[in-house]
Formats: sequence, C-alpha cells, structure tokens
Amino acid sequence: TIVWLASAQHAALNFGQYPYGGYVPNRPPLMRRLIPDESDPEFANFLEDPQKYFFSSIPSLLQTTKFMAVVDTLSTH
Repeated sequence: TIVWLASAQHAALNFGQYPYGGYVPNRPPLMRRLIPDESDPEFANFLEDPQKYFFSSIPSLLQTTKFMAVVDTLSTH
C-alpha cells in the first residue's frame, strides 16, 4: 500500500494537472475580484459584459506565469 501511494497513485494524480490547471482561464488559482451581487454597484458592469469582468478578475500575467511554471513542474516530476 505504501509503495502504491508513493508511486503509481502519485503519478496518476500529478501527471494530469497541467492539461487541466495549466490554462488559467479554465481553472484560475485565485480571483482578484468577487462576483458582484445585485446590490453591488459593479453588478451592472458584470451584466453588460461578463467575459470582460471575468478577464479583469483573473491573476496578472506575472502571477499566471508563475502558477503555470509550478503546475508544469508538479505534473512532470
């Protein structure tokens, strides 16, 4: 059981991380803004263009690059 956990199970869980989590808009590690509720003044902007609001909420390019590098390293080693 210990050998299985340290080898095959670990490989099965880790090697699939990059295809799923490496593309940040698919699965952002963090959001810089909350999705507004109806009482929030930004709710109208959210309804007007949800995609623009989403892209303004995902991590910066530097944060995204660092996250992608970590996920790539974890999924290949």
